[in-house]
Amino acid sequence: MVINVSLIFMAAFIFIVFFARSIEVLVVGQVLCGIPWGIFATIGISYASEITPLVLRGYLTAIINLYWATGQFIAAGVLQGLVGLDSKWSYKIPYALQWMWVVPLFVLTYFAPDSPWYLIRKGRISDAEHAIKRLGSKRIAHKAKDSLALMIRTNEIEVQQDRKNREELGGWKGYIECFRGTNLRRTEIMCISFAGQVLSGSTFAYSPSYFFSQAGLNSDQVYKLNLGTTGIAFSGTVCSWFLLNKFGRRTIYVTGYFFLVLFLFLIGVLAKPAETNGAVKWAQAALTMLWVSTYALTIGPLAFTITAETSATRIRSQSVCLARNAYNLVSLISQIVEPYLINPGSANLKGLTAFVWFATAFPTLIWSFFRLPETKDRTYAELDILFERRVPAREFAAYQIDVADIVQETVSEVPVTEKQ
Repeated sequence: MVINVSLIFMAAFIFIVFFARSIEVLVVGQVLCGIPWGIFATIGISYASEITPLVLRGYLTAIINLYWATGQFIAAGVLQGLVGLDSKWSYKIPYALQWMWVVPLFVLTYFAPDSPWYLIRKGRISDAEHAIKRLGSKRIAHKAKDSLALMIRTNEIEVQQDRKNREELGGWKGYIECFRGTNLRRTEIMCISFAGQVLSGSTFAYSPSYFFSQAGLNSDQVYKLNLGTTGIAFSGTVCSWFLLNKFGRRTIYVTGYFFLVLFLFLIGVLAKPAETNGAVKWAQAALTMLWVSTYALTIGPLAFTITAETSATRIRSQSVCLARNAYNLVSLISQIVEPYLINPGSANLKGLTAFVWFATAFPTLIWSFFRLPETKDRTYAELDILFERRVPAREFAAYQIDVADIVQETVSEVPVTEKQ
């Protein structure tokens, strides 16, 4: 329902940017479009993490990054096709094409089942059982009641834990809960791992037009190379699926971040030689492409997976919103700062801009090594126990948990779809 309502508003707001005749109206339209965009960016993570079994959880949360890359790829292709069009339609057509997605997405969302977790908390028991049956195959439909009973028991445990303030977890008080007890550590991990996408230098590396133009390429060639960059991002995300369940979240994130930091350092080192040597400019451009491919293979999709798996179920929507807003805040700052750093009329740092983002990426790399836990192959119940026992991040993967621990300890939740 929330997504469908947002799609309706999205269709209406597109009219504003499409028919805008002044920059002021265009800005208003873009700001209004940002409201449903924000809803789409947050609710998808929560929904994917609640309806998928353990074996698919990593794939179906990481795939969100693939959809981002797909959108960027389509947008780059559209702009490439319109770069030579000398009329108002060169910018109106890209806005108008957004309408084509509203109806099919509305229909698909309408027929999608609600999260069983959500239905249980709303007291809609029969609807929750029906949703469980829809999410599983027919050959395991007979286990739906067992899953439902487990969900109900899990909900009872949550109510017992928060007897005094359980009803206060909605609205703004739910956000306060994200900063209490072990939830504070979870919120830290979610926010920094998500904001780490920007702190790694994505605003700099995902705008490689400067290096391409400095290498002597014309605008058409720059557009084509930008299209190639988005293609690399798409391919990298697909390849990341083969790494997710083999190496784990922490290993991929930390290793990927190490190489991103290394590439930024090398781009900065080559800045001075590039002023007198054209071949070095091409080397910088190549390093930028390597940066994008590494990002798409590692922290790009992994940030979504880590966010989905780290949050506590009872405050998942609030914690995901906080993580996404941490990303948006850092992204906003970077979008303001980056043009001043690289613009010839401002700081004009050229390739030295990479050192600025190296200064933000390196501390994030250190943080990820000491603070980012491994969530691979862990049920939500096991993660609750690990956080409750304050297990160090580097010991998450090797820490042993018995079935008796899950039964006896007061945990915050047990995954539903994993028990189907």
